[in-house]
Amino acid sequence: MRRTVIVGLLVASGAAAGAWWWLTRAERAPKPLALYGNVDLRQVQLAFNNSERISAVLAQEGDHVRRGQVLARLDQSRLEPQVAQAAAQVAAQRQVVERLHHGNRPEEIAQARAQVAAQGSIGERLRNGSRPEEIEQARANVIAAQAEVVNARRRYQRLKSL
Repeated sequence: MRRTVIVGLLVASGAAAGAWWWLTRAERAPKPLALYGNVDLRQVQLAFNNSERISAVLAQEGDHVRRGQVLARLDQSRLEPQVAQAAAQVAAQRQVVERLHHGNRPEEIAQARAQVAAQGSIGERLRNGSRPEEIEQARANVIAAQAEVVNARRRYQRLKSL
């Protein structure tokens, strides 16, 4: 029994020595410094490519942000018609490029030839002058118009005399 008491005292003294060592080591360690106050925030000017209304704010005050992170979105409703117009211009230019690469369609070539022929016949007629039949028809129209003028004058004189 004496042996058990000695072992118990040795274990208790070892535990006491370990506790004493642990507590004295913790006292020597630097304590964390706690300070209270305000930290000035660094303010940054946001730069947008266009001046539009902001439709959504994606970061709140106090949030951590990274360089290049989207913080706000602009209202694009006024820009959408411009985008649609630019897309239409791009599509039209692509068609022009495609036509230049592939050449004109046969229908377009035939239509252009017909227009050239029609303009050529008009030019030929103007160079050669009017046909004799057209000249005779115009003379007959002039004689008929003169006869109508004479008849109208006679009617006027007759009505005037009544």
